[in-house]
Amino acid sequence: MPYEVLEKQIKTLPQEYYEQVEHFVQFLLHEAKAKSRKSEDISEKLAAIYSKIPENEQTAYCGATLDSWRELTKNDSW
Repeated sequence: MPYEVLEKQIKTLPQEYYEQVEHFVQFLLHEAKAKSRKSEDISEKLAAIYSKIPENEQTAYCGATLDSWRELTKNDSW
């Protein structure tokens, strides 16, 4: 449903229901922001960890991990 149609439908609701929808939307925004902050925190922690590993070793670790994954899944039938 296009946003404009949904907006028109919401505006035609009785005031009591309109306020409930508004509270629900505010709750969803709050939750989305909280999850976004958690994602940023995780990204910052990972960046801090990787910053301690020299770049040439980071590539070696990635390759080893990828090769290990390939070896572990070579007989899987996906």
